[in-house]
Amino acid sequence: MTMDQEKKLSQNSNMWKKAATDGLILASVTVIIVTLNSLIETKVTGILFSILKFAGSIYLLYKFMKKYSQVSNKQSTFKYGFLTCCFSAIICAAYTFFMLTVLFPETVTQTFDTMLEMFNGSDEQQNILLKIEDNFPQLMFFSSLIWDIIIGLIVSAIISSSISKNKEFFPTTTDVEE
Repeated sequence: MTMDQEKKLSQNSNMWKKAATDGLILASVTVIIVTLNSLIETKVTGILFSILKFAGSIYLLYKFMKKYSQVSNKQSTFKYGFLTCCFSAIICAAYTFFMLTVLFPETVTQTFDTMLEMFNGSDEQQNILLKIEDNFPQLMFFSSLIWDIIIGLIVSAIISSSISKNKEFFPTTTDVEE
């Protein structure tokens, strides 16, 4: 292995470590705000907490990516931001599953009881809702994971475009060497 390959491998390893650490910090914002929102259940606080969580997460990701962009090119900054969001998404989805199965399992039951009362449908429709209720934490885990990754992809692309010195997303050979 040449020195350049070793250096590149070391930089890549450091990026993964930093993205994992920053993803944990980013996820902690969501975990804290979602937990507070679950404990203080009103419509006004729910909306405020959602706005705070979204804006705070974007701001924090912006700060992480801005710091990382000072030592890398635009493509690497985007990759770092996306990895950070992926790590954060995994933690947030796992916390959602944990909340629905351990912390607040009665929430699922209450929600589906309300839905069953509202629909007063046939036995077949009620059976379908009961099957969904049985798998609801797993469904929420995967939907949360996918949603968070998609949002992370979009936000990382926007942020990397706005903070990068080099405005080309796919740099030419001379841009990479600089």
